Amino acid sequence: MLQGVTFPEHEAVYKVRLHPGNKDVEFRLKSSSNLILTLLTKCGDGVNSCLRSSPGGKDQAIPKASYTAGDYYLNVDSRTGAVCNYTLTVTGTNP
Repeated sequence: MLQGVTFPEHEAVYKVRLHPGNKDVEFRLKSSSNLILTLLTKCGDGVNSCLRSSPGGKDQAIPKASYTAGDYYLNVDSRTGAVCNYTLTVTGTNP
């Protein structure tokens, strides 16, 4: 389950917990505007904890991979306006 938190800036952050044995986990963002999706290990620390980032666009994904078990944060960002009208999905094996 994704837990959303709205910040006063042009972004939204979701916490994702991955359990031991996860594999082929993909984070996908589809939107009506150009957004950027970033996978972080620490909430709010995009400089030191960024694992992967998408190039931006309307349909983008952070490629499938296995991750160390723990909490991760998905940052959905817009450089030009509000973050809205998007679908964020997490797929894969998470036992």
